[in-house]
Amino acid sequence: MTSFDVTPEAIRKTARGPIGSGAAAMAAASRIPPPQIETGRHFAELTTHLASAAQGISGYLGDVAGSLEAMSTKLNLVAANYEATEAENTAAAQQFFRES
Repeated sequence: MTSFDVTPEAIRKTARGPIGSGAAAMAAASRIPPPQIETGRHFAELTTHLASAAQGISGYLGDVAGSLEAMSTKLNLVAANYEATEAENTAAAQQFFRES
């Protein structure tokens, strides 16, 4: 059977130990900033960075959308030019065969 030393002196020594919960531990804890304040500051910084990244991504996607729109316009012009050229070539070929 294990015996425990429960004398007042043994309790005081334990309270001053590394895991103690006595007055020394309370005094040490009062010098540590509350974790929620530190966590809140880090959360605010993270939120700021995320907002900045979101703005950057949004701007980039806007640029991509603008580029795609410009390419679409150019492709529509090329297609219209191709159709016009094809129609002109067909008309010229028909004219050529009629004359020959």
